[in-house]
Amino acid sequence: MVKTRKNLNKRVYQQLVNKHKEYPTKLEEKWSLILGDNNFKLSDNFNILQEFVKDNSIKNIQFKILHRILPTNRLLYKMKIINYNCCYICSTYIETLDHMFFECMEIRNIWLRLFDDLSLKEKFENLEVNKNNILFGFRNDVNDVSGLNVFFILVKKYLFECKQFERKVSYDGVKNYLIYQCKIQKSVSKNANREWGFLDAWL
Repeated sequence: MVKTRKNLNKRVYQQLVNKHKEYPTKLEEKWSLILGDNNFKLSDNFNILQEFVKDNSIKNIQFKILHRILPTNRLLYKMKIINYNCCYICSTYIETLDHMFFECMEIRNIWLRLFDDLSLKEKFENLEVNKNNILFGFRNDVNDVSGLNVFFILVKKYLFECKQFERKVSYDGVKNYLIYQCKIQKSVSKNANREWGFLDAWL
């Protein structure tokens, strides 16, 4: 009885939220402008996060990216916490979310090398190295992409931790971090051997 009432309250609340919610939201408009994608929907990206990511510590960083609250230098500068807003790697461009995780040439070269070394385009149909896939994840109807999407988030987690703890970003650093994380995932998930099969060449 209690459970039924709780579910009913949740549905009523969701209906009220949907009734008064404006579409697209300001957050969706912001991401649409950055990505050049007028069809961007935040709900689709939340669904990818909920469907494929089980570890809350991994979810946390993607949640902050979606809501644009991950502390980039641009955000910290606007909050008057630091007195500079440049990228911590190239020191040339303003450090936004899309710059920190994709636009910075050093970071983009790491992504390109990861895609080449792991032959990701050959293993996942229609997969491209683009800002949308890197920032929000990838979905298709042919492959199991759960491990791939966690892989994307883990690379971003590594990059952010390098910034947070003032460590140098390197391809070998990313690779070692991913191998370590993959071994953890395989030890806790019965499906990990299938989901993370694209990393077998490293293990």
